[in-house]
Amino acid sequence: MPLSSDELQGLDTQSFDTKEDVFAVILPDQKKLGRIKEISSNGITFQYFHDRPDEDEPEKALSADDHKVDIFIRQNGYFMRNLPIHHVYETTAANTPSFCRLPMRMVKIRFAELDPSQKEKLTYLATRYSFDM
Repeated sequence: MPLSSDELQGLDTQSFDTKEDVFAVILPDQKKLGRIKEISSNGITFQYFHDRPDEDEPEKALSADDHKVDIFIRQNGYFMRNLPIHHVYETTAANTPSFCRLPMRMVKIRFAELDPSQKEKLTYLATRYSFDM
């Protein structure tokens, strides 16, 4: 059963705001690509431009079955491929710029079981590319 937004917020003991050039994309369809806002050892939060208002719902829990997430940094080639997803929650982003015609959505992802190499890479990413460390 998917977690609610409140439950997802309580997953992370410590999350960090990322610098601007860290991105995530949900696979396999790659329709949800955006800048990561927060990262922790348990998951990420990112925003993306939502170009399908006919499919818009204020909040929804998404099935994580058969989905993975890639994380990358634009300027240096850092790339983490196929991180397993346990839970995904999506909602309308509250801080969409007023000049923007496309609404933004916010996605919260909780990772499934990560291997030691993936955990190490996430720690490196949070240490090197966040404002709070």
